[in-house]
This record gives sequence, structure tokens and C-alpha cells, in this order.
Amino acid sequence: MCRRVDDFPAIFEARLPTLIRIERQYGYDFLCPYIKLWIIDFLEFVNIGKQMNPKQINATAEMIADEFNKLTLADVYLVFKRAKAGVYGELYDRIDGQIILSWFRKHLNERLEASEERSMQAADRDKYEEEQYFDNNRVRTPRTGNDNFMKNVKNAIEKGCKPIVDDDGHITWVMPK
Repeated sequence: MCRRVDDFPAIFEARLPTLIRIERQYGYDFLCPYIKLWIIDFLEFVNIGKQMNPKQINATAEMIADEFNKLTLADVYLVFKRAKAGVYGELYDRIDGQIILSWFRKHLNERLEASEERSMQAADRDKYEEEQYFDNNRVRTPRTGNDNFMKNVKNAIEKGCKPIVDDDGHITWVMPK
């Protein structure tokens, strides 16, 4: 599942558990070594002179578990995937906890922006759909499932609209004259 994650929409669609959920289900003593594996995998990927020692790896994993526990496994995957690709910049022969934590901070900020954009797009879609229902003194209801269906039917009835059913079973609510 994680291998298909390459952007924020993919993270949202992946529906993988958050770090805090993993901690609640399996414990902190499971979560931190799991994060350490991601760090070690990254360190083995890069060719750097100044590597992290085991204490630094442990401390970094604990800080990620504590500070970024609302992120999902897909987020962790994407942070390290992007780091391997050099998205967060060159390492200049050193890697440490501060660098890795800065990647997570940058990722979290980008994720929040993507989430906000996604929310605004959903609101725009809802507004557009509602405008379509009240177009030309007619209220149209969808043929298939729509979250606003009952709200629009209720609004049509409150406005005194009369239903007209076409041959396909689609309902159009006609506004009174």
C-alpha cells in the first residue's frame, strides 16, 4: 500500500493508521523501534561520512513518535521516500536528528496546506452542486447517492415546490409561480 504513496492525495486515500493509533494498539516499545527501522533504512541508503550513532537514532525515533504522532504510516513512508530522492535538499556529508525532524516539520506543514486545499475544494463542490439544484426555478435531485440529497428535498418542499418525475425516474422539483 505504501509504495503507491507519492503525494498528499494518496496519503489521504491510503487510510493507514496514525502513529498514535499504533502506539495505543501495540505500545510505545513497538512504535519507536518501528520508526528506528525507517531511519536505519534511510541511513543505509545514503553514503554519508558523518552517520548517526544508536543513541541519536533512538532519540530521533522517540521525538518523531512524540511530536508527529498524528501522522500516518503513509506520511512516514513519504517523508523518507522524498528524503532519499533529495527533495529536502542535499545532506552535505552529515545527517542527524535535527535534519530528519526538519523533514517531518516541512512535511507536516505541506500536509496541512494540502488538507486545507482539499477541504476548500470539497466545499466548492458542495456549493456548485447546491447551485445546480436551484437553477432556473427548478430543484433537481440526483439519480444516485449524494450527501445533500435529503437537504435539497427538504428545501424544495419548504419552498413549496412540486415534484415531477420523468421517464427515467429522475425527480425535478418545480418552483411555484
